[in-house]
Amino acid sequence: MYFSCCGDSKPLFTEKDFKSASEKPSHLVVLVHGLHGSSRDFLLLEKSILERDSKHRVVVFRPSVNEGRSTDGISRGGSRVAEAVKAFCPKFPSLESISFVGFSLGGLYVRYAIFLLMDHCAPERSLICGLKPENILLVASPNLGVSGFGPFRYFPRVLQVAIVNLLGDTIRELFLVDRKKFDGLVPLLWAMTDESFISAIAKFRRRYLFANVRFDVEVPYGTAAMQPSSRRVFDAPKQPDFSFMVKCNSKIRIWKKYLECSVNSNPSLPFTFGKYLSKKKVQKLEELMAARLRAVDWTLFEVDFGSFLPPVHDSIVAVSRNSLFERLFRKGKDSVELISQLLVEEETAM
Repeated sequence: MYFSCCGDSKPLFTEKDFKSASEKPSHLVVLVHGLHGSSRDFLLLEKSILERDSKHRVVVFRPSVNEGRSTDGISRGGSRVAEAVKAFCPKFPSLESISFVGFSLGGLYVRYAIFLLMDHCAPERSLICGLKPENILLVASPNLGVSGFGPFRYFPRVLQVAIVNLLGDTIRELFLVDRKKFDGLVPLLWAMTDESFISAIAKFRRRYLFANVRFDVEVPYGTAAMQPSSRRVFDAPKQPDFSFMVKCNSKIRIWKKYLECSVNSNPSLPFTFGKYLSKKKVQKLEELMAARLRAVDWTLFEVDFGSFLPPVHDSIVAVSRNSLFERLFRKGKDSVELISQLLVEEETAM
């Protein structure tokens, strides 16, 4: 029996392998895909995780509940992920801890899902779905939306609103056009920076961000790294003194830096939400969301592939849903290895 959830025809290990191991599986790793994605996007990452896990302590779960349904809104997608995790956990009573990896839109699904999975009845227990929260990794995720970043920032706000209103709830939410009932009518992404959502993130022992420093058109650096002052796509940000390189070869360079807690971690909104937000107000909102999300500390890994092609957005997790994709995005194997190292070899991870 294969426990990666997606019914792949060739299992990497069987139930017998678990039962014969000296340690029963204790750590659940949930891999959540993004917009128009597939649970099979993580085949290479899953393989890397399980190869490192020589003692069979890790169970990998790739929910497929959002395949073909990723345009109906972040809250719906996040709710489906939460329900899938709740249904999966009882299959392994020995589980003690849980980690999440959210790629692209999957990062927003993860943030919404852990809010739902948090033990609201006993918040002092610091549990997610009854398990100890270990790692949360948001990989190339549009944490601040996409309206003010990369090529999207050149579109007049009126044109943005007119276009995205035709493209479904998820796109409207990413462009901060939607209004949800949450302490008034507000954009969902703003609501997801409320203290109740941040408290779910804070429960994780380690929090990581991965961002392409340049050439990521879908999710530019500024929104993935929670750095609203960086809005360009083609210019890599200057590396400050407190960052250092953890990987450097002909295909990829990766820097590591620490994002300390924001001084003003719960700023108030200087305006009210009407039916329309000007571009200036959107930029202010992005800055406030970043400050709220940085109420907790993060470790940021900045990834530079050095070229525009193949598309760096999918390369950062080496999307591998089929043999063609695996060959196309193979230059992301180093970032995948780093992600698996953070999840499995905590004591030796960089």
